[in-house]
Amino acid sequence: MDFKNVFEKVKDFANKAKDATVKFTEKATEEAKRLTEIGKIKLRIAELEKEREAKFAMLGQLYYEYSKNKRADFEEKAQLYVKDLDDIERMIEDLKRKMEALSQSVENTEKGEPVVEKVVSEQDSSETPKEDEKNNSSEDK
Repeated sequence: MDFKNVFEKVKDFANKAKDATVKFTEKATEEAKRLTEIGKIKLRIAELEKEREAKFAMLGQLYYEYSKNKRADFEEKAQLYVKDLDDIERMIEDLKRKMEALSQSVENTEKGEPVVEKVVSEQDSSETPKEDEKNNSSEDK
C-alpha cells in the first residue's frame, strides 16, 4: 500500500473541504449583511411612515384651526407640511427601491458579483424638518 498516495488524496480532500467551507462562510456572511440592510431599510420606512402620519395629523389640526378662526396664514403653514409630506414620500420610495435591489441581489451572488454594497447611508437630519420647528410654527397662531 502506497501511503504517500493515500496521504496526498487525504490532503487534497482536506483542502477541497476547507475551500468549500470558506466559500460557504463567505456566502453566509454576505447573505447576513444583505438581510441586515433590508431590516434597516424596513425600520427606516416604518419610522418615515410614522412621521408621515404625524404630519397629516398636524396638517389636519392646522386646517381645523383655520376653519374655526379663519387665519390668513393657513396657506403658508400648510405648504410647509405639504413639502414635508412630499419629502417623506420621496424618501420612502427611494428606500423601497433600495430594498428591492437588495432582494434581487441573490441572483447576482450566483454570478459571482458582490451581494451587498452599502445602500443605506445615515439619513441626514436636515432632510426632514424637525417636529419642534413644526410645533413652533403651528403655535404662532
